Amino acid sequence: MPEKYNKPYRADDLPIGGPNSCDEYSFASAEQGAGTAQGRYSLRALNKVHNSTQGSRMRVWQDEYRVGTGNSFWVLIEP
Repeated sequence: MPEKYNKPYRADDLPIGGPNSCDEYSFASAEQGAGTAQGRYSLRALNKVHNSTQGSRMRVWQDEYRVGTGNSFWVLIEP
């Protein structure tokens, strides 16, 4: 890449802006989410639109099933 362009990644290799956004697991909205996990979480760059859509659906699910602070829930991950 020519020198005149900024690198598209931060020093920790996560994307800056553009078409991607950073997704984390455990979910940011969970008590064990990346904001409080002290390094025990997984990050991946995803399409910003897809990531935002998933976040919106997660909020609807939490509201519909009344999952609030302190409530436990299971996550089934299917390949």
